[in-house]
Amino acid sequence: MRHLFFSASLLLVLFFFVPALSLAQIMGTDRENIFEEDNDKVKEARDKQYEEKLKVDGLPSEELQFNSPTIEYDKNTNELKGSGGVILSRAGTQLQCDTAYYNQETKDVRVEGQLLYSWPQGRISAQQGDLSLKTETGEFSGSEVVLDDSLFRIKSEKLFKDSETEYRMYDAGFSSCDCKDGGWPWSIDCDKARMEEEGYAHTYNTTLKLYDIPIFYSPYLFFPVKKERQSGLLAPTYGYSSQDGVQYRQPIFLVLNEHSDVNVSPFVETDTRYGSQFDLRAAFSKYHQSETKFLYSDDTWRNGDLRGTNVDGLFDPTFDDQRYGVYHKQLWRTESGFDFPTTFVADI
Repeated sequence: MRHLFFSASLLLVLFFFVPALSLAQIMGTDRENIFEEDNDKVKEARDKQYEEKLKVDGLPSEELQFNSPTIEYDKNTNELKGSGGVILSRAGTQLQCDTAYYNQETKDVRVEGQLLYSWPQGRISAQQGDLSLKTETGEFSGSEVVLDDSLFRIKSEKLFKDSETEYRMYDAGFSSCDCKDGGWPWSIDCDKARMEEEGYAHTYNTTLKLYDIPIFYSPYLFFPVKKERQSGLLAPTYGYSSQDGVQYRQPIFLVLNEHSDVNVSPFVETDTRYGSQFDLRAAFSKYHQSETKFLYSDDTWRNGDLRGTNVDGLFDPTFDDQRYGVYHKQLWRTESGFDFPTTFVADI
C-alpha cells in the first residue's frame, strides 16, 4: 500500500512539473534585490553611460589615434607625449589619462596620474600604470577591474594583465556588489590571485568578509568568475552528536539549463542513517515557478531505537527503516500580484 501511495505521489508531481517544463518560456525569474544598485535595469543604464563616455569618433582602427590638447615629440626616444587629458585608441581598446608617453616603435605607454583603460569585454581604472596597446598587457597600481562577462568587481593594489584574458593580482578583493557609494557589504580578500576571463579565480590566503569583518579563512580557494551559474560542490555541513554519531552532508549543485537546477545532497549519520535529498527548482516564466524535493533515508543503523519518540495512541507504532518523502510546490501569479500557490507533501 505504501509503494502504491508513493507511486501515485510521483505521478502527481510529474503531472504538474513535466508539462510545465516542456512549455518553459524564455523570460527569467522575477528576483527581489536587496540593493537597488543591483537591479538589472539600473546596471544596464549605468553600463550605457560608461559606453557613451568611452566612445571615440570613427570606427575602430588598427592605426593608433592619439588625441590630446598638447602633443610633444621627442626624437631621441621616438616618443609622443600628451598632456592635459589624453585619449589613445587602437583596434577597439582605449586609454584615457592625464599624461601619457607613447613609444611609436614598441607601442608601449607610460602613464602619469589616474587612468581608465577599456576594451570590448571590460575596463580597468587605476592610480598608475604602464601598458602595451599592441599586446593588451600591462601593470597597474591601485586598480579596479570590471569584466562584462563576470558578476565580480575586483580591486587590487598591484595588478598584472599578462594577456588578453589572464591576470595576476596582489592584495586583491572580489565582490559582486555594485553600490553607488563604492562600498562592498561583502568581499573575498586575498594576498595573491590568478584569474582568467570567463574562467576561474584562484586565490591564496583568502578571507571572506561581511561588512569588513572576517568570517571565514582558507589558504586556497577557487571559484568561477562568470555570469552563468556553474555546476559544482557547495559548502558541506558536518558535526557530531552522542545520539547520531558523525554527521556529514555534501551538497552538489547541478545546472540543468538557464531556467532550472537541482541540488543533490547525500548525507550520513554514522549511528542513525544515510541517504540523499534532491531539490529541483524551475522558473518557467516570470510568473510561474516550481520547487520539488525528494528525500530517501535508510534508518537501519538505529536498529529500531525510537530514541524518545512518543508512539502512544498510534495504530501502528513501528517505523520503516526505508523512508521516503516528497514535497512539491507550484506557484502561479499574475502581473497584478495575485498568486495561486499549490503544495503537495507526502511522508511515506
